[in-house]
Amino acid sequence: DAEHRFPYFKNFITAADKYKIPVSAYCVSSLAEEEQNISLIKQASENKLFEIGSHSHSHKKIIGQSESVIHKEIAGSKEKIDALSGLNLTGFRPPREEMNEVISAKLSESGYTYLLEKNKGYLYPRLLTDELYVIPRTATDDYQYLVSLDWSPDSILERMKFETNYITSLDGIYSLSIHTHLLGYKSNINIIENYFEYLNDHKEFTPLNGQQIIDR
Repeated sequence: DAEHRFPYFKNFITAADKYKIPVSAYCVSSLAEEEQNISLIKQASENKLFEIGSHSHSHKKIIGQSESVIHKEIAGSKEKIDALSGLNLTGFRPPREEMNEVISAKLSESGYTYLLEKNKGYLYPRLLTDELYVIPRTATDDYQYLVSLDWSPDSILERMKFETNYITSLDGIYSLSIHTHLLGYKSNINIIENYFEYLNDHKEFTPLNGQQIIDR
């Protein structure tokens, strides 16, 4: 999720490219369209490893808002990032992981094919509607590491490795969601780089971005 301190998104791009790991970046379009950030969207869109998705337009509350606000946050964010990137976005990450039937209907109407949501208690994508898949988040959220619990870098990395091995041993999909302003921040990017290196050292794992998971 690229939702705050957008320039740290560059560290995430660099790490994924260095280790050749496919990733999805869900961007807040109001930040992506700022002049100083457009080059980062262009850089990501030109990298075949990258999938760009939407994380809404403003990252503000969507549930209970007017129809025009809902349209701007969902359809509008896709239109803006499509125009900036030259791509056709298919993935959506709901801000604060809030979802209801109105949002899911708008996602389908707007041309999205999947969303990465919160922990759902299952390990595979499922159809939410006839046209929209849900990928459940199965990893520990990095806010718990860095905001709530303040784990050390080594303990965060070990937790990621443990969850990767445990969930894949159940033939599940390990979906790791991070915030680029937290784990892309200064030396924190080393955690992600070390994790990417770990994946490359263990060929039994098959890293995929969001759309690749849905295609699979």
